[in-house]
Amino acid sequence: MAGGYTYSGSALGVQVRAPNGGENWKALAMQNITWDATGSPDSFNLLYTTKRSVRYTLIAGGISGSLRSYAGWCPNQLTSGAKIRIQAVSGGNIITDESDAVFTINATGYLR
Repeated sequence: MAGGYTYSGSALGVQVRAPNGGENWKALAMQNITWDATGSPDSFNLLYTTKRSVRYTLIAGGISGSLRSYAGWCPNQLTSGAKIRIQAVSGGNIITDESDAVFTINATGYLR
Protein backbone atom coordinates (compact mmCIF):
# COMPACT_ATOMS: atom_id res chain seq x y z
CA MET A 1 0.00 0.00 0.00
CA ALA A 2 1.84 3.08 -1.23
CA GLY A 3 2.17 5.79 1.39
CA GLY A 4 0.70 3.66 4.19
CA TYR A 5 2.36 1.39 6.69
CA THR A 6 1.88 -2.35 7.00
CA TYR A 7 2.73 -4.67 9.86
CA SER A 8 5.38 -7.25 8.98
CA GLY A 9 3.76 -10.63 8.42
CA SER A 10 0.25 -9.18 8.28
CA ALA A 11 -1.98 -7.86 5.53
CA LEU A 12 -3.24 -5.11 7.86
CA GLY A 13 -2.75 -1.65 6.37
CA VAL A 14 -4.37 1.77 6.21
CA GLN A 15 -4.02 4.77 3.90
CA VAL A 16 -5.53 8.25 4.24
CA ARG A 17 -7.40 9.33 1.08
CA ALA A 18 -8.86 12.68 2.17
CA PRO A 19 -7.76 15.07 3.37
CA ASN A 20 -4.36 14.04 2.09
CA GLY A 21 -2.79 17.46 1.55
CA GLY A 22 -3.59 20.71 -0.22
CA GLU A 23 -7.29 20.85 0.65
CA ASN A 24 -8.99 23.96 2.04
CA TRP A 25 -11.61 23.10 4.64
CA LYS A 26 -13.96 25.55 6.34
CA ALA A 27 -13.93 25.60 10.13
CA LEU A 28 -17.13 24.27 11.74
CA ALA A 29 -18.34 22.76 8.44
CA MET A 30 -19.16 19.07 7.98
CA GLN A 31 -16.32 17.27 6.21
CA ASN A 32 -15.69 13.69 5.10
CA ILE A 33 -12.51 11.90 6.13
CA THR A 34 -11.89 8.89 3.86
CA TRP A 35 -9.36 6.07 3.85
CA ASP A 36 -8.53 2.66 2.39
CA ALA A 37 -7.58 -0.38 4.41
CA THR A 38 -6.33 -3.90 3.84
CA GLY A 39 -6.59 -6.93 6.05
CA SER A 40 -9.35 -7.22 8.63
CA PRO A 41 -9.18 -4.27 11.01
CA ASP A 42 -11.38 -4.49 14.10
CA SER A 43 -11.69 -0.70 14.31
CA PHE A 44 -10.22 2.67 13.38
CA ASN A 45 -9.19 5.71 15.42
CA LEU A 46 -9.20 9.14 13.76
CA LEU A 47 -7.00 11.97 15.01
CA TYR A 48 -5.98 15.42 13.80
CA THR A 49 -3.30 18.01 14.38
CA THR A 50 -3.22 21.68 13.54
CA LYS A 51 0.55 21.90 14.04
CA ARG A 52 2.16 19.80 11.30
CA SER A 53 2.30 16.40 13.05
CA VAL A 54 2.72 17.73 16.60
CA ARG A 55 0.32 16.56 19.32
CA TYR A 56 -2.62 14.77 17.72
CA THR A 57 -6.15 15.07 19.15
CA LEU A 58 -8.76 12.29 18.95
CA ILE A 59 -11.69 12.93 16.60
CA ALA A 60 -13.37 9.54 17.05
CA GLY A 61 -12.26 6.15 18.32
CA GLY A 62 -13.55 2.61 17.90
CA ILE A 63 -15.03 3.23 14.45
CA SER A 64 -16.21 -0.02 12.87
CA GLY A 65 -13.53 -1.85 10.88
CA SER A 66 -15.96 -2.16 7.97
CA LEU A 67 -16.22 1.62 7.42
CA ARG A 68 -13.96 3.68 5.13
CA SER A 69 -15.30 7.18 5.78
CA TYR A 70 -16.33 9.42 8.64
CA ALA A 71 -18.37 12.63 8.47
CA GLY A 72 -17.74 15.17 11.20
CA TRP A 73 -17.28 18.82 12.09
CA CYS A 74 -14.05 20.48 11.07
CA PRO A 75 -12.50 22.05 14.19
CA ASN A 76 -12.64 25.82 14.66
CA GLN A 77 -8.84 26.08 14.72
CA LEU A 78 -7.54 28.11 11.80
CA THR A 79 -4.27 26.74 10.44
CA SER A 80 -2.28 26.01 7.32
CA GLY A 81 -0.65 23.00 9.01
CA ALA A 82 -3.48 20.50 9.61
CA LYS A 83 -3.10 16.74 9.14
CA ILE A 84 -5.26 13.68 9.74
CA ARG A 85 -3.93 10.45 11.28
CA ILE A 86 -5.80 7.16 11.03
CA GLN A 87 -5.02 4.11 13.14
CA ALA A 88 -6.20 0.67 12.03
CA VAL A 89 -6.58 -1.64 15.04
CA SER A 90 -6.58 -5.44 14.86
CA GLY A 91 -6.06 -7.37 18.07
CA GLY A 92 -2.88 -5.96 19.58
CA ASN A 93 -1.66 -4.43 16.30
CA ILE A 94 -2.06 -0.74 15.48
CA ILE A 95 -1.10 0.45 11.99
CA THR A 96 -0.97 4.20 11.31
CA ASP A 97 -1.04 6.50 8.30
CA GLU A 98 -1.37 10.28 8.13
CA SER A 99 -2.03 12.90 5.47
CA ASP A 100 0.87 13.02 2.99
CA ALA A 101 0.95 16.82 3.27
CA VAL A 102 -0.79 19.55 5.26
CA PHE A 103 -4.19 21.03 4.50
CA THR A 104 -5.71 24.37 5.51
CA ILE A 105 -8.60 25.15 7.84
CA ASN A 106 -10.07 28.54 6.88
CA ALA A 107 -12.51 30.88 8.63
CA THR A 108 -16.21 30.18 8.26
CA GLY A 109 -17.31 33.77 7.94
CA TYR A 110 -19.63 33.35 10.95
CA LEU A 111 -19.36 35.52 14.04
CA ARG A 112 -17.81 33.75 16.99
